[in-house]
Amino acid sequence: MFLILDRLRVYPAARVRAWLAAHEAEIDVFYLPADARELNPDEGPNADIKQAVIRKVPPR
Repeated sequence: MFLILDRLRVYPAARVRAWLAAHEAEIDVFYLPADARELNPDEGPNADIKQAVIRKVPPR
């Protein structure tokens, strides 16, 4: 299995590192470059959703 991660600060956390080490034989981890939004497929939809939420009129 391949796990492709961006550079979110939670990934270097001790619990995440320990889990990845425990599953090292089953998972190949790849990190995206620090500023490579074009390589992260979630960035486009996330940006669209954030913009849509910001533009909505707040409920009353």
